[in-house]
Amino acid sequence: MQTDSLSLVSVIVRTKDRPELLKHALRSVSAQTYRPLELVLVNDGGCDLDLAEITEILGNVSLRYLRLETNKGRAYAGNAGIKGSAGAHIVFLDDDDILYPPHISVLRTSPQAGGAAVVYSDAYLAHLDIRPGLPDVTVKDKQIFSSTDFSFSRLLDDNFIPLMTILFPAHLLRECGGFDEQFELFEDWDMLIRLAVSSPFFHIPEATAEYRQWSETEQIAQTKAFREKAAGFHDQVTLKHAKLYRAEMVRCLRQKEQEQETKKPGQDLLQAQLQGEKERAAELEKTNAELQLDLQEKEKALANIRNSHGWNFLLRYYKARDLLFPPASRRRTLLGKILRTERGEQDR
Repeated sequence: MQTDSLSLVSVIVRTKDRPELLKHALRSVSAQTYRPLELVLVNDGGCDLDLAEITEILGNVSLRYLRLETNKGRAYAGNAGIKGSAGAHIVFLDDDDILYPPHISVLRTSPQAGGAAVVYSDAYLAHLDIRPGLPDVTVKDKQIFSSTDFSFSRLLDDNFIPLMTILFPAHLLRECGGFDEQFELFEDWDMLIRLAVSSPFFHIPEATAEYRQWSETEQIAQTKAFREKAAGFHDQVTLKHAKLYRAEMVRCLRQKEQEQETKKPGQDLLQAQLQGEKERAAELEKTNAELQLDLQEKEKALANIRNSHGWNFLLRYYKARDLLFPPASRRRTLLGKILRTERGEQDR
């Protein structure tokens, strides 16, 4: 466990009418290896909560409880949590997700982060089996939700960083104005874009949290209504940051031009030589194929000769000659003289 000499980290949990799932989330906060911690619990117009039980679950994690009389939405509740927090750094956690014990320690004390203002890790996407009346949940399967080093272009395209995986300096959240409350959805994506304009992000490729999927009817992000509204709010985010999108397109074009201008000397010549070698190799392959075809034709012609009647007669003649006139014999020598004399007479 970390010593109290480290700065306070605030974990902001927004909740509404999910007390049993909330307990799992709070236990994961209590199990953190980092201290000191505080939990800022924002009840967004939901049912009454048993604060005595919550305090017992949290143990030595201090509690700040904020109850909103009516449901104000995720952005408003998130801003209420930011305003009500006292930590130098802030982590967000939805009431149906969990953090693994080293989560905050990894983000807060990682030496690889250097001077990065915003640090984030990876999360598992887990599908749960939840049965009414039973306190425990079963993880049916899980896989890495996303593991991507930071890219501003990638962030403009879509939000690839789950909010719960991020450790924010509290002053940056306040300076940027927190969540834009006009967004019912994608309020986290909008805030990340605004932060990324001036604040460096650093990715730690380690899964330290669990983004949980547990119901296609009760979980808002899984409902048909959510999917129908999502496209509209996605467009609102891009329209709000239209200037950034145009600027990023120009930057990418300039980068491509610079890459063309800074090609290594002789690279074009090397490419030409390589192309020439490829062409010569192709010609050699073509020539080899032609030679193979010619050889096949000659072997076919030779086979036809060997199968002809004339060739068979000639073989029988030579066999009979060798029997009557064995090689190196006097009869063979005499036969040769006779044949040469006859050819000489014919030649004359």
